[in-house]
Amino acid sequence: MVEDSELEVVAINRLDKFLNSMDSKLETLEAMLPSYSSSGSSSYRPSLNRLKQRGKRIVKWGKSQVSGVPAYAMRKMGQSPDETPEDNQEGESIIHLYKFLKTTTQEFNSREGTPLESDAATMVDTNSAVSLEKFSRIWDEHFNAGVSGEASFHSSSSTLVSSASSQTSKTSQRKSCSSVSTEQLLQNLDYLDGRLDTLIEDPESVAECINFYNYEKALEIGRHRHLHYYELPFPWRENRFVIHGYRFYDSYTKCLLSIINWYGWHNETTNIWSHLIGAAYSAFLLFHGFSQTAVYQSAKIPSGAIWMANFFLVASIKCFMFSVTWHTCNGFCNLRQRSRCACFDYSGITILITASIMTTEFVCLSSHSGSPYTVTLLLYMIISFALGAGGVFMNWSPKFDRPESRPFRIAFYILLASMGGLSFVHSSCLNGLAYTSSLMRPVFMKSLIWYLTGVGFYGSFIPERWRTDIQVDECIPTNKELSTDLDIITKHKHIHFRELPTKHAKCDGKHEKSFKSLWWVDYICGSHTIWHFFVLCGVIGHYEAILDMYQKRWMAS
Repeated sequence: MVEDSELEVVAINRLDKFLNSMDSKLETLEAMLPSYSSSGSSSYRPSLNRLKQRGKRIVKWGKSQVSGVPAYAMRKMGQSPDETPEDNQEGESIIHLYKFLKTTTQEFNSREGTPLESDAATMVDTNSAVSLEKFSRIWDEHFNAGVSGEASFHSSSSTLVSSASSQTSKTSQRKSCSSVSTEQLLQNLDYLDGRLDTLIEDPESVAECINFYNYEKALEIGRHRHLHYYELPFPWRENRFVIHGYRFYDSYTKCLLSIINWYGWHNETTNIWSHLIGAAYSAFLLFHGFSQTAVYQSAKIPSGAIWMANFFLVASIKCFMFSVTWHTCNGFCNLRQRSRCACFDYSGITILITASIMTTEFVCLSSHSGSPYTVTLLLYMIISFALGAGGVFMNWSPKFDRPESRPFRIAFYILLASMGGLSFVHSSCLNGLAYTSSLMRPVFMKSLIWYLTGVGFYGSFIPERWRTDIQVDECIPTNKELSTDLDIITKHKHIHFRELPTKHAKCDGKHEKSFKSLWWVDYICGSHTIWHFFVLCGVIGHYEAILDMYQKRWMAS
């Protein structure tokens, strides 16, 4: 190494600065290292702790030497075989740090490779995943294997070699490290420091590591039991007031079997069956019930009106079945496929609202004599259909499904439904308020009231927001925070990823399972289940309102 005291003092100080900043960086990188690494996630924490411990020993020992003989200290940090005692742990640690810095620099300077072909790997940014995977592999090679007279440094922990072979391996390592100059040490430190900052600050890498934090652990737990809210990765969290009974399955077969509770009662069971029943009833009306009514059999009813009623029943079946699809598959571990199922659910709701509006418009704005199809009617129906089609397109945006987008979703559906209100106002201007009110009264009393009440439960999280068995978080991280704030999975990991949900301060053992604690909202009668019930009542009520409006509009005259 170069006999330059000033340069060697700079190297020791630079190493000190590097290791001081490493503590926070290693905590961040521990969260960012991909859990699908071939070495297994369980090895990361011991590896990081060993590196920090060795680094502190290096600096402590180096500073004690550099004040007197800096050149000797630097030589000892890269000493040759005949200079290093067999039991010199500081020398061994320095050699490993040298190799780590050198190998990492060389790997990061080389062309990027290909990430592991696993489901989790395909869910993260390719370049960041490769860099983190390389860093993880190099880290384990240099800091995970034990350093002793019985184990070879480059072998796995299960492969033992003789003392002679171990001594030969160590000698080879020291020779390779003795050629590392002080200038090279400084260059490698600067490069690695910058590279770590790049990895930590990369927006896509940060967002993905936050959103997929705890993924592998959740997948493993999901093979044996249902999860609680704080065991789920963030994208799988929908309602912070629902704590227990979450599925996290690795196949569609398990999701389908969960319809019949093959793996036990879960928090989507009632949601699935409430709309399965609704789909079956709508199908009955479409294929049998409607055709038996006096409205269907009357010659006074325009064929277009019959088609609109059938369109509504088809839309209701779609809505119910799309809802069943979503609630069946929202425990699927593949986020991309799960999100698609959520889009089906929103699309079903949009189609149902559009069909409900168009049936109302057909009654309100059709002509009283001759052909029922007027320019006004056609214009309103075209606009409503276009809004519905645009809504279905918007439903497939990933942002539409975010928890913080719940108020926007509600506002959109209310806006879509307002087209029906606009047709009511227009009809009142043409035919008089009294006549239009009488004609539309069944919609208000049998349909709209159910939908609006259900929206109230859906948007307010009643009754689960009043549960007293579990201490529910005041707020959840926003989409922006989940994309930028690594403190969520480092400093605040104990808050967002708890081993067990925190019991309410006023909850004792007896109260925890009492009816008043509302523990049952996880499985029955939560806000979403109540919303499903009101949607079912709204669909049935709108069907009956269609029959009433048709009778008043065409059969009463």
